[in-house]
Amino acid sequence: MGKGKVLTLLSGGLDSTLAIKIVLDQGVDVETVSFTTPFCLCDKCAVDSVGERYGIKIHRVFLGQEFYARAF
Repeated sequence: MGKGKVLTLLSGGLDSTLAIKIVLDQGVDVETVSFTTPFCLCDKCAVDSVGERYGIKIHRVFLGQEFYARAF
């Protein structure tokens, strides 16, 4: 059986970071998605740190336009 590949969600917090580490330890390739809103850019550094530490690709999705469209 070949090496698997998963797509994870990464908030930059401990839970998602540990989940990624567990999957990586099982020999599975990981790519992750990180969502950001205009109200909280505080986790950007934590997300970058996880990506660098584990050498995983991060797909960033900025949800700003959706929030602005509903607010105004």
